[in-house]
Amino acid sequence: MGKKGGRKKFNAKSAKEIFKSKGKGKAKGNRLHYGGKGLHGSKSGGIVVANAITHSDLIRLEQSTKAKFGLYTNMQKILLVGEGNFTFAAALATRLGGDNICATSLDTRKEVLDKYSDTAKQALKTLDSTGVMVLHGIDATSPVDFKRMREKFEEKKVNPIDECSFDRVVFNFPHCGGATEQDVKINRNMLRGFFSSARSVLNIKGGQVHVTLRDTPFLQKLVNRRPSRSRVILSC
Repeated sequence: MGKKGGRKKFNAKSAKEIFKSKGKGKAKGNRLHYGGKGLHGSKSGGIVVANAITHSDLIRLEQSTKAKFGLYTNMQKILLVGEGNFTFAAALATRLGGDNICATSLDTRKEVLDKYSDTAKQALKTLDSTGVMVLHGIDATSPVDFKRMREKFEEKKVNPIDECSFDRVVFNFPHCGGATEQDVKINRNMLRGFFSSARSVLNIKGGQVHVTLRDTPFLQKLVNRRPSRSRVILSC
């Protein structure tokens, strides 16, 4: 820690390490306390910390350097479409931070909470605390809705010179329901619409569209063959 004006300068990383190593930290009202005193400028264990640190702050600190979760990193702008209970989005945001993530659902917020109750409620709370942009009522096959998502994300940008396009567009387990031949056609048309619309917001320099599909007889009909993988990746 450096000194400034005779006072020890706040070093968030050191505070986090101290909090973990001493094992004396306690969470009170989502605010972290060390040695019985809140981290708010008071002397605690010989350390002077300038400002309070919340649990959300620590999550953001951990994501300030490059982090990876599966196929994704916190350096990528990620768009998630067709989310159900938002647990995948929450897991991604917890590991990578949410500043570069936009998570969307076809359902309205009320419909999401009615369908998935406490699971969705907790996931949405996580998304809010990590800074994820959440949009409801988004049709993943609609060029108009994709334009709206891009404009909303544009408004959120911290650095206005950054290109507002997504490095990864992800659609997990897309399915319109049913298992008949007509349903296969409906699902194919849905995917065609999605790919066509996703192209308009994809980064032309290495952007990818990821689609996760369940390996079932229906999927084999959908792609006209048995897939070698359950995830389809299309790149620019």
